Amino acid sequence: MTRTAYSAAYLNVMPPMETAFAARKALLPFAENAAIFTQPGTSQPYKANPLFSNRKREHLSRDSAAVIFYEAQPSADGLRAVLSYDGVVRRVNDKQWTRLKKLSLLE
Repeated sequence: MTRTAYSAAYLNVMPPMETAFAARKALLPFAENAAIFTQPGTSQPYKANPLFSNRKREHLSRDSAAVIFYEAQPSADGLRAVLSYDGVVRRVNDKQWTRLKKLSLLE
């Protein structure tokens, strides 16, 4: 999925992200594979940050580390996968998650 394809089609407005289902429905036509919406080895969807829902990109925080999608629970190794606004995917420990969660205004 390319961020630019969705952005171009929807004039730089972020997809609806009130729920993981809403985000998936909006982004699926731009995805290479539907599997990217679920955590590997599970049927659990990645959670979406509703803060980004239907917002114009130019009105969003300039903090590129803010989390857009994330695993609801850490994996067996204690790490949690997150996708930040700058497009970087990484796995974080509890201490990093606590900081990112606060930065991203997630409960």
